Amino acid sequence: MLSGRKSVAELQQLAPTMVGFDTEPAVLENVQILKVLHEISAETMQDILPPGLHPTIPPFVTWVVWQVGASPFGRFTIADCFFAPVVSRFRTYGAALPRASQDYAETIWAHPFMQEWLKGAEAEIADGRAG
Repeated sequence: MLSGRKSVAELQQLAPTMVGFDTEPAVLENVQILKVLHEISAETMQDILPPGLHPTIPPFVTWVVWQVGASPFGRFTIADCFFAPVVSRFRTYGAALPRASQDYAETIWAHPFMQEWLKGAEAEIADGRAG
């Protein structure tokens, strides 16, 4: 029996691509990780899983929070990584932000990871790979 109603095609459009594994490993020091599991209803599980994935019983969702104290990329949290696309949207839409939020957005925008991501996006556009 297949479980889940989420469209696989919709999820596939959001999936990142990896061009290769030939990179140097990153060393992250002073990392703190918090993992939270939360039981959800079977109905909710059906809405978030695509057909074919076998759910856990009881169904649950997992949140993992990272805080990295030192790395080759500087100090960051996983929340910073998740917020990077939002920073991009704020810039695109010209959103007026409170000073503290604007300072944070500028810090994220200037981060080396963000700049690398932007260069990759520009390359996809130039190569005609952007959809």
